[in-house]
Amino acid sequence: MACASEVQQRKLEELYAVGSQKLAETEGALAAKVEAFDLLQAEANKLQVGKEFLDKQLASKDSRMNELEREVQELTGEMAGVFDEGFHEALVQASCDNPGINVSNCDPTHHVVDGKVVPLELGD
Repeated sequence: MACASEVQQRKLEELYAVGSQKLAETEGALAAKVEAFDLLQAEANKLQVGKEFLDKQLASKDSRMNELEREVQELTGEMAGVFDEGFHEALVQASCDNPGINVSNCDPTHHVVDGKVVPLELGD
């Protein structure tokens, strides 16, 4: 019986050694995964900070774009007004330069040639 007990003791010691080795390997693998996770978490935090910075820049750029679009609309309106005023001034000048000319049907697609109002042609 003592012999059987020694054999069992050796088997238990072998199983313990194998189990301890597997436990150490598992702990090492787990520690490596925890370290990798920590590195990934740190990188994710850096990326989040970068994303927040870019989001703020994007919001600023969007705001600036909206502001510029409003300015373009205002300038386009002003330019149309200036064009209309200039066109009417040109009609007055054409009437002064060509007394008796009928400019009532004139629009920007017409011009005065030899004292007559004629449509513009491509290349004129």
